[in-house]
Amino acid sequence: MIKIGIIGCGWIAEKAHITTVQEIPDAIVYGIYDDNHQKAKEVAGRNMISKIYNNIYELLESEIDAVIICTPNITHSYYCNMALKYNKHVLCEKPIALNSRTYLSTVKLARDRNKLLISGFVNRYRNDIIELSNVVEQFNLGKLNYIKAKWLRRDGIPRPGTWITNKKMAGGGVLVDLGSHVLDIVGRFMKNPEIELINVDCVRQSHGKKGAKWCDYDVKQGFDFDVETYIKFKISYLKRIYAELELSWDSDIMEDCTIFDLYYDLGHIRLNTIFGFSNNYSRQYDMLEIDSGSEIRRIIFDRKRNEAMNAFKNQTSYFVKAIKENRYNKVYPNDALFTIKTIEMIYKLIGSVVYD
Repeated sequence: MIKIGIIGCGWIAEKAHITTVQEIPDAIVYGIYDDNHQKAKEVAGRNMISKIYNNIYELLESEIDAVIICTPNITHSYYCNMALKYNKHVLCEKPIALNSRTYLSTVKLARDRNKLLISGFVNRYRNDIIELSNVVEQFNLGKLNYIKAKWLRRDGIPRPGTWITNKKMAGGGVLVDLGSHVLDIVGRFMKNPEIELINVDCVRQSHGKKGAKWCDYDVKQGFDFDVETYIKFKISYLKRIYAELELSWDSDIMEDCTIFDLYYDLGHIRLNTIFGFSNNYSRQYDMLEIDSGSEIRRIIFDRKRNEAMNAFKNQTSYFVKAIKENRYNKVYPNDALFTIKTIEMIYKLIGSVVYD
């Protein structure tokens, strides 16, 4: 039985990670820790968890094999490093670090301790993304030239006024939140190429809309809302490969969407779906469309089997299996470096921008 400790008892810990660990037959939530002890007690009570730790050291000195880190972004590298020093495997919500230098030092520590360090890119484990990977391998469409990707929400600002909309605590706004996931998928299919140039077309900040209904959870105001809520940018890579990304928490659209268009010499692949959680998505099916020039093939995904919680369960299953085998398989620490470096470069580029 793999014993897992949960660090941080906020919305994502209770909604996704605790739930999915408890569904895995050979894993258990052995104990939890949050610097807000009352919150930890409430979460433990709702989820029948018996061990609540008063400080992080007690948790790390316990019998746990691994930790899942669900704390504010600014603390991720701190808790990752601490857990690795106590010889625990780590699954950490994205981003593990807010800059590439810090991330590389954590990767080195994991390597030195011979422990797993896995970034929480949960959308890698979605049924539609797995099938998209299979399609890319099966169809010979030639060279990949261009990816156009967007993840747009209508009313999806996550808990305005909390740490997640504060630059110091979160490291940024929609680019860190939604962009981490989209860039991870882009990097996967482009095989993490070297960046030549980044052009930011538009970035803006909006306070006019309410927070997302699906994450109304323990909302406490008090942090400055000082991050971007919309960004659109283009990336030119070496070997003449290009990507265009559009990300929003609060677009003026009918319903939420996540779309990937992959353009090859000999065809086009489109995935039309929705990542994450949403209260503005009505379709019952997601669709993958492959245009090979001579024919168009469509693959339909039932939303009930393609929703975010299934991806979290797949991710947890992968983590537990990786711990048992003490090895990576298709998910490696350097994958996250591509995403972290790209976000770091974009924020340096727009550091003096005036939000419209």
